Amino acid sequence: MPSQPTRRRPAPGADGAVLVAPAGTDPERPPAGAAPRPGRAAPVRAALRHAAPALLGYLAVRLLGLVVLAQWAHVQGHGVWPVLARSWDSNWYLDVADHGYTHEHRDRLTDPPRSLAFFPLYPALVKAFAAVTPGSRASVGLVLAVLCSFAAAWGVFAVGDRLRGRRTGTLLAVLWGATPVAVVQWMGYTESLFTALTAWALYAVLTGRWAWAAGLTVAAGLTRPTGIALVAAVSVAGLLAARRRGAPRPCWPPSRRRWAGWRTWAGWAYGWAAGTATSRCSGCGATSGTAAG
Repeated sequence: MPSQPTRRRPAPGADGAVLVAPAGTDPERPPAGAAPRPGRAAPVRAALRHAAPALLGYLAVRLLGLVVLAQWAHVQGHGVWPVLARSWDSNWYLDVADHGYTHEHRDRLTDPPRSLAFFPLYPALVKAFAAVTPGSRASVGLVLAVLCSFAAAWGVFAVGDRLRGRRTGTLLAVLWGATPVAVVQWMGYTESLFTALTAWALYAVLTGRWAWAAGLTVAAGLTRPTGIALVAAVSVAGLLAARRRGAPRPCWPPSRRRWAGWRTWAGWAYGWAAGTATSRCSGCGATSGTAAG
């Protein structure tokens, strides 16, 4: 004799009445015609739609700047792509991506390589993406900088929107794209990557996502020496948040071991920045002299 299929016990409704699914239907499956449940990407799409005015405003400002730069390059007899992808610091980052920090035959104690002045995250990303995408590393670096600039504009908007509303966030994103040095945001430089990491780290602090804040802060410190300021800001914010909670063992900072990791990284970043300050000046002088020549 065939066994009878097991039936789930119907759940009571809000008023105590028992809700019974129609015969032949699965109570776990939504009925036909019902709106699908939102997936994991739905919040991201909603946030992107919310930030769309800021991103479009940023795009308009940067396109205007690109037109001005193209006109200048035409007057000077240069192409736009070499100016954006292979000029000044861009060449140093591409050189690090190609050869690392050991290609210069110099005395490391008395005359350290000038390439040490350029932090490793951006060249590492260029090298990684160039290995799986077509095109030269210069093109990959430029595309990466442009994509990071939009991520940075989105992060700046998110911080402003969180603090003062959508209009303030939009204004901040547009103003960031209109700064006098905004031309480097669409060049093979680290400004866009660093700003994106910094903005989203601050947003993570504002929303209490301390693990994300820590990871983004470390990444920012691997991008530019000014990441040490972000380390200080996130650390102070974490201490104040833990003090407000009044927990005996707050989630941030959770242990001496993690604090030791923070101190080790901060000392490394500061030592890198301070130890290569002279080399960076000489490197900038060399690149400027090359460009002038």
